[in-house]
Amino acid sequence: MDQPPLSQHLRFLFRSEQGRIGKRDWWQGVAILAAILVVATLIWKIVAPFTDRGLDERAMIDPGSIVAYTYSLLFALIIMLCAVSFMMLSTKRLRDCGKPTPLASLLPMAALLSGATHWLQPRVAEVMSYNWVYGIDLLMLGVAIWTIYTLGVSNDHASD
Repeated sequence: MDQPPLSQHLRFLFRSEQGRIGKRDWWQGVAILAAILVVATLIWKIVAPFTDRGLDERAMIDPGSIVAYTYSLLFALIIMLCAVSFMMLSTKRLRDCGKPTPLASLLPMAALLSGATHWLQPRVAEVMSYNWVYGIDLLMLGVAIWTIYTLGVSNDHASD
């Protein structure tokens, strides 16, 4: 049977919750999303210092700060789209595994909570100890290990 065009295959993987996929397709989809997030994060690391400047260091309208804040909005959009795409990808894989499909949202939710605690804790350090960050990170690590094992390693699935 002929393979569908790449654009159709990507649309099926990331924009639809219908269907089933095997481990190989799930790993390929995760690799694509991870690559997008790595590139977007590296760009953020480059432009992020331009967001931490006071008016005494820079002019009110500073091109570097405008670019950095504009990219921060784009970065947030990229993160959300990748989270939704991961959920669509994992929903198909969970269906193939015979597991409840709402579990597809666990890892994106844990990752977003982890990111939120890393961002929030330095800003409210007097009322939120760093132990909260460690706890949420451990929760995310546990969810990630379960997700990877269940969807990408375990061999008791129909389409493997």
